[in-house]
Amino acid sequence: MNQQFREGRDDDFEELEKELAKISLIPPSEKYQQIQQTLRTKTVTGAWFRRPWAVIPAALALVAVIGTLVLDLDQSSNIQPALISEGSSNEAVVAVLADSEIEQSYREGTHFIALDPPIDVTDSLSTEVVAFFWYPCRPCASFEPFLSRWESELDDDVRLTRVPAIWSEEMRFHARIYYTARQLGLPTATQELFYAAFQSEEPTIGTEEGLLEFFLNQGVAVSDFIDVYNADSTQALVDAAVQTNFVYQIESTPSLFIDGAYGISPQTAGGYPEMLEVADYVIDSVLCDTPRRLVC
Repeated sequence: MNQQFREGRDDDFEELEKELAKISLIPPSEKYQQIQQTLRTKTVTGAWFRRPWAVIPAALALVAVIGTLVLDLDQSSNIQPALISEGSSNEAVVAVLADSEIEQSYREGTHFIALDPPIDVTDSLSTEVVAFFWYPCRPCASFEPFLSRWESELDDDVRLTRVPAIWSEEMRFHARIYYTARQLGLPTATQELFYAAFQSEEPTIGTEEGLLEFFLNQGVAVSDFIDVYNADSTQALVDAAVQTNFVYQIESTPSLFIDGAYGISPQTAGGYPEMLEVADYVIDSVLCDTPRRLVC
């Protein structure tokens, strides 16, 4: 308190301090504890009539509390009224709110980008997911286990296609390995073996001799490997991948593209498993608003 209110008015100040302490719950000072018993026994009612302004802080606080409670009740009444009216459990309400929060957390331009113009995939009845990769790419190797697990859980109307990234002659060689393995019918799990082989401290798979040994270890006959590796069909698949890279304008891996319209990267999504969470959101929510999606 300003000093000008103290000089020559100690008695009044002590009584005022006592009354304010009662109303605003300010801990009493040592000086207040020494006030005579007669002052301590004065009724609060009498003090209010003598100094009605002393109760203003308490009244304002009470109004604020009541206003907050009313606002909370009003907001609560607007939360999923159908669920509440049907007597749904608290768990159901929490689940709905959680789903709503997840949907709000993924936004175009932040977690995924819209391709402009989009790529025409209207000749497909499935939702097309294209995953670009490169075997020497360590982020791609980290992403692959998540991608394989996600692929195994996809609905029948969603199709995942892996496409090797190609912007150099060396990457054409890596793409040729992928399409050779695919045409020989090697399982998807072989992808992780390729990543491990290319990223070992002394990789031998970078030569055709080392590559032949790798396929032999996977149970592929020498003649089968040579025939498929050198086949025109394998070369045609590599050429088609080059064109796909050009259409999607691939500059980094790993990357996902949904239905030719939306792109997702580890940077936009915030990580490798998050890429697939964003992909699920785009497939289940964003694409449902497009005419081509018949069932959602």
